[in-house]
Amino acid sequence: MRRLVAAALLLLAWPSSARANGQGILAGFGGVSLDSQTGFLDLEQTVGKPKLIFGASIGRVWDMCGWEVDLSAAPGFFAGNAEPKLLFGSQVSVLTANALFFAPRRLTGSRFRPYAVAGGGLLKARIDDIYGLFPSNTWLKGIDVGGGLFVFGQNRYGLRFDARYIRSTHAPDPLGFGFSDIFVNYWRTAAGVTYRF
Repeated sequence: MRRLVAAALLLLAWPSSARANGQGILAGFGGVSLDSQTGFLDLEQTVGKPKLIFGASIGRVWDMCGWEVDLSAAPGFFAGNAEPKLLFGSQVSVLTANALFFAPRRLTGSRFRPYAVAGGGLLKARIDDIYGLFPSNTWLKGIDVGGGLFVFGQNRYGLRFDARYIRSTHAPDPLGFGFSDIFVNYWRTAAGVTYRF
């Protein structure tokens, strides 16, 4: 994770002459998870239901390509409405470094910027059950792929609409039960505000 952050800071600090008129982007967003699947023990039988997701990304874009570092968190990813409550906390956090691919500005103009996105990074699944029998604080490698649209006005602010599929690698169950591998897969749909610099 530290390497991804350090790489982002180095790219932002790169001399302007080397950036060839690239533009920085900073975006905050909110959204929901859809069609979630997991190999973790789903104590409250709720993983497949939509969950709120919050996050931010920073990067740099040129005419037809760009890059970003994206961080998102889904608090309560494994929690539901079970009674009695079986969890007192859970979250899925994702950090990825991604490549962005845009349609040329001559086709779309500078106001609308449709794009495809693909990359990889790390996913952290945290589960805290009330009795402490099935805790998890697990890091997994993962990938994401999807697309979206930037919509810019006359100033530096704009909107971003994004949908991407996030998929982790499979790993052995750290609790040693051996029933199945652990993983987390889901679609993330999100919208937010973007600042250009």
